[in-house]
Amino acid sequence: MPGNDGTRSTDSPAGDAGRSLRADARGVSPVVGAVLMLAVAMLLLSVLQTTAIPALNAQQEFQHNQDLQTDLVELETTVDRVAAIGTGETTPVAVGLRYPPRLVFVNPPPVSGRLRTTDPRNATIANARAPGETGDYWDGTTRRIPTRTVVYSPAYNEYGDAPTTVYEPWVVYNRQDDASVPLTGTDLVDGRRISLVAIDGEYSASRAGTVGVNAEPESAPVRVVTVRNDTGPVTLTVPTGLRNDTWTRLLEAELAANGGNVTGIDCADEPPAPCGELTLTLSPGSYDLHLGEVALDGSDREPATYLTDVEGNATAVPESGRQRLAVEARDRFDNPVSGVPVAASVADGPGEVDRVRPTSGPDGRAVFVYRAPDDVAESQSVTVTARFGDGAEQRTVDFDVRVVDLDPGTGPPPGPGPGPPPGTSADAVAGVEESVDSGNVPGRDRGREITFDLRATEAVTVTDFSVQTRGDLAGRPFVDRGTTFDGSEPRVTFQGEVGVVLREFGGSGNLGVEEFVDPSDEDAVVVVTLQFDDGSTRTLGIA
Repeated sequence: MPGNDGTRSTDSPAGDAGRSLRADARGVSPVVGAVLMLAVAMLLLSVLQTTAIPALNAQQEFQHNQDLQTDLVELETTVDRVAAIGTGETTPVAVGLRYPPRLVFVNPPPVSGRLRTTDPRNATIANARAPGETGDYWDGTTRRIPTRTVVYSPAYNEYGDAPTTVYEPWVVYNRQDDASVPLTGTDLVDGRRISLVAIDGEYSASRAGTVGVNAEPESAPVRVVTVRNDTGPVTLTVPTGLRNDTWTRLLEAELAANGGNVTGIDCADEPPAPCGELTLTLSPGSYDLHLGEVALDGSDREPATYLTDVEGNATAVPESGRQRLAVEARDRFDNPVSGVPVAASVADGPGEVDRVRPTSGPDGRAVFVYRAPDDVAESQSVTVTARFGDGAEQRTVDFDVRVVDLDPGTGPPPGPGPGPPPGTSADAVAGVEESVDSGNVPGRDRGREITFDLRATEAVTVTDFSVQTRGDLAGRPFVDRGTTFDGSEPRVTFQGEVGVVLREFGGSGNLGVEEFVDPSDEDAVVVVTLQFDDGSTRTLGIA
């Protein structure tokens, strides 16, 4: 309709509807865009959750596994240190893993791998003989040493081909499918040193984090016992999950073909299977045993296994005099055991025994004093016997003490019994032919050593010694570093055979000595002079 001014009005229902539709269309566009953006964001988050987050977690798990391997290598170092010093320590081991927070993303459950010890299996040492009272235990028979292995089994969510890490007392390695890769070397045999620290204790831990593994000494600190292979080669057998070819690489420097002392490497099972049991055959000569035992998470001290003399054997005492007698109670690892009651008495001859410390102390030693009579009609031998437990041969020590008559002319004439042997200590000592050998000095400061045996027809006491180098060794003087007579430093008393280890000679390379010769012989590159308690000396040439 025309308006009052003659124009047509635009306020019609149709016009209002058009404007409303256009306005509604403009409001829908932002909503649709927001929905689409939200959908894209959700899709992106979903893709990240299923691809990127697992990849990041796999990277975290891989790094954790690397740290875990380092922890087990450190645990091996800790166990060796505890065995060496006899004091317990704790080592952290990261057995599990918690993932870092990832805002809106979802992580899988934390990782809880398992660290455990296996059931014990025996390591063995055969054909090892020690001189003196220690030889009642190390008499060549096969000695068994039970030990466990530490195993870490991973349980990762993403790192599916992670290896199992194994700590055997002689090597740490990764085991994956049919392959095993060592993470450390081995010190099972090093020159003429045999090292074996057994692991004890039933341990198991599984958690999402780090545990502290307590290593406690059961047989420590480690002592050294020198043994020989008089009737057959010394053999060392240990359980292992490595293959023959892997052990050949680990022991390459110790093989006889390379100047070492390992003449044979044999496995119970043939490749490609693991060895199961590895047997090492050693060349003739003397070896230093370094044995010990460490328990993981709790310990019970090893009981005493045998008794050996420390002081007072093959000595002389005047009438009315006194002689200190000391014995040492040791476990099967040759380490001292405290708290062992020891009894001692005169088994043959005159005199009495006083108890000074009849129960072994922290050093494993029990102490007695032999009191000679105020007067004896003639010089004579006395036997004092010390024992513990059932008194078996290896738990009994006999001391030979000679009581000296200070006034032999005042008593009755000597009886038919044997008197003191004629001559000096030097006259009673000779070198054992075909016992001379040489090899590497074990340890960080490597040098050389010479080993040989002496035989005494009577009890003699070495108070000191000196060494002169000549010929090709004239420019490589002898620097004493732990020379031993059957594992002990002079002053040493012995009768029968004793093994001597001279350490060390400067320089490197095989000395090549193999026999005794006259000290004045120009071929003698080493001259050893022994000093005895009676003032006599004995000089030996070695070529």
